[in-house]
Amino acid sequence: MSGLDTVDTATIDAHIDLDGMRHQYERDGVAYIPSVFGKAEMDRLRLFAFEQLGHLDMQKHYRSGERIQSTGPECWPSIWFWPSISTGWFEKVRTDTRIQSIVQHILGDDVRQLNNQLYFRMQGDGDAFNWHQDCVFRKGMSESFDPGTDYLQTVIAIDRVNSRNGGLQFQPGVTRDLELGREDLRGVTPADIKAPGRYEYSLMPGDMLIWNAYTPHASGQNWSDRGRMTYMNGFAKASGCQTGIWPDYLVDGEIAEVDPERIPYA
Repeated sequence: MSGLDTVDTATIDAHIDLDGMRHQYERDGVAYIPSVFGKAEMDRLRLFAFEQLGHLDMQKHYRSGERIQSTGPECWPSIWFWPSISTGWFEKVRTDTRIQSIVQHILGDDVRQLNNQLYFRMQGDGDAFNWHQDCVFRKGMSESFDPGTDYLQTVIAIDRVNSRNGGLQFQPGVTRDLELGREDLRGVTPADIKAPGRYEYSLMPGDMLIWNAYTPHASGQNWSDRGRMTYMNGFAKASGCQTGIWPDYLVDGEIAEVDPERIPYA
């Protein structure tokens, strides 16, 4: 396969129910979008990730696209930061028309990118990502930034994701009324959050989830016999970002190249 499977812009509304996605997103703070990418595309993404692992280092700069974080005594690879800077295949997916159409439908034509990360959850990894809201981690935002309407987090399943290998858990329907600090969520269980109820998503390769910065979410432990990867890209309206901070994603609706110098950490 020489490149991404292509979906003509004119057919995107048929391939992805953008209006249905937006309705679900505005109602629940999270939306599931099936089969955005094909399995062959995700197989290629996984191959490139494994090929690059030997070049990644915890000491490298975020802006290099070669920084990795590891966890546990086994030093499992955990997060690869800004892979699109250093690896063309991740850049192709980041700028693909299918993601662009989703982002545009939620945030409009002037958008910046706040994160670009590959998550590894290796087999036997007993760690979990605790409950949190993305609004407590955002930096470089303007005074007008509204986490509920100005920010969009996306994740693409590269492998199958389910309750055995660290499924993605959400509290749908939670809004700004539950803005918690980082310490408030330490050790919080789903029963402690006053919401309609926890929901855990099972994803197939190529499926996507999107959510806003107020929606509490977590990821379970991977007790399965195989690892799984997910590719995350986060975006914000340019009006919600400080001047000159965070790389452009869409400028007047056109995809922009990443300027690493605008990432507000080295």
